[in-house]
Amino acid sequence: MLNDIRRMSLNRQIFSVSRRTSVTFGSTSSDDSQTSSLRLPVIGVPLNQQKLSCHGVPWLVEKCLAFVETHGLMHEGVYRLSGSKSSVERLKAAFSCDASTVLLDPEVYQVTDVTGVMKEYFRSLPDPLLTAGLYHDFVKAVGVQDHNDKLYAIQDCIRRLPEVNQQTLKKLIGHLTKVAEMEEVNKMGTKNLIVIFGPTLMTNEFFQGGGLSHAGKEWDVIFNMITYYQWLFEVSEEELEEDKRVTAALELIKRASSEGQKSNVMQEFILEVFVGARKFDKSVNLKVASTTTAAHLVKQIREKQQLPEDEDYMLFVSLLGGDAERPLPDDELVLSASMGCHSGLNLCLVVQNNLIINKLRSLRPSLGHSGVMHLKDKKNLKKWQKRFFFLSEGVLIFYKDQSSSTELGRCDMSEYHLYIGLDTKKLSPTTKFAFSLYGRSSGLDTKYLCVDDQPAYLLWLKVLFQQTVSRGFLESNFADFGGKCTCSLLKELAVLRGGESSVTPMCLLTLLA
Repeated sequence: MLNDIRRMSLNRQIFSVSRRTSVTFGSTSSDDSQTSSLRLPVIGVPLNQQKLSCHGVPWLVEKCLAFVETHGLMHEGVYRLSGSKSSVERLKAAFSCDASTVLLDPEVYQVTDVTGVMKEYFRSLPDPLLTAGLYHDFVKAVGVQDHNDKLYAIQDCIRRLPEVNQQTLKKLIGHLTKVAEMEEVNKMGTKNLIVIFGPTLMTNEFFQGGGLSHAGKEWDVIFNMITYYQWLFEVSEEELEEDKRVTAALELIKRASSEGQKSNVMQEFILEVFVGARKFDKSVNLKVASTTTAAHLVKQIREKQQLPEDEDYMLFVSLLGGDAERPLPDDELVLSASMGCHSGLNLCLVVQNNLIINKLRSLRPSLGHSGVMHLKDKKNLKKWQKRFFFLSEGVLIFYKDQSSSTELGRCDMSEYHLYIGLDTKKLSPTTKFAFSLYGRSSGLDTKYLCVDDQPAYLLWLKVLFQQTVSRGFLESNFADFGGKCTCSLLKELAVLRGGESSVTPMCLLTLLA
């Protein structure tokens, strides 16, 4: 079975919208002076002490991989050639200010500068990515003679890694599969990559592993990870489906960039953004990079429109003319949100007051919850059904009533986006306290839910948001507003422009009444 495993790769964070004549993927220079006073070193710092992206990996890794996948997959000698020493040092200094706010500008940095920083980053970890404690277990695993048993042994070692190491390794190996697939152009096939990343991921200056005698074993470990990536890292069908969408969008970006080079004009991508509320009479088309985040977009909107400093603003995805709203975490990529499988539902982006989230912040965090809610889904859109719901370990399960032991259905919350509100005209909810669960992939049915009173409603929103977005969405990102922009955690996505008024959409005003 395992001999038939195909190598698959996840292409992420590259989405395109409409096209104009110039695109900028950002620069580290414009905001370095503002963040220089806040030092958050990443080089030589343990993984578990670093700020993580929404994918659970350090920001330096997230940003560097995205840059290479956008600009460097076809670069001959990528990861083999060295970058400019001065550029590498300047980029390291930028990442040490605050890695989440760094913007990698292809007009400033070469691909080899970025790959040089990332290689040094992994070599400088106090404990190698695959950890010193598991080094000999990995070496022993690749020495197993039976092919299937060998892969199971490697997978067992991967599962024993700390969570941040697992996620970072998965992200990196998925990236290396993409590099290897372009071997004919970049001259960096799997055998070239393992010579670089074997020692880089398994040893460092403090831990030399088995020395030169084990170099071949280190290469074998990374070789098997790249070759059998999908199986070893248990890449889901949803991830593969997302990869297909992103790969198609990447091709559009490459085509647009190619056309721009022919005309000696840079390309840019445009998003329409509303400010205050979606009223259809006030919107702005703004430049968007593939790496722009919600936080960066809100910060730019504040600066451009001089929005009041004492008011909280966030970026929302709005569906159905404003009936359903989803607040974006600071680190979510704007283009990704705007190009999702819900884009056919009259989707738009809105920068507006952050009223309901402030209410949620005041509630005590909880990982579990239960109670009665009213449900509509694809199986029954005609009548609201009263059901008993139980949330535990990220899974929302529902029963006919509290005394029933027969499970009627379940939702893994990591596979859904939570929207405040729903299509009121079509669904006629029994109360105004309603929300929707939209699947992150097109194969998942939408769930519509409402509760009888505001306290229960806010509590359900709190616990469900905790399960559907990155860790710290309510406790950290939202807590840092304090009159400033939506946390300057990330600087990378589409840009928005604001208006003078600060109108909050009806779906939020009604709920907060």
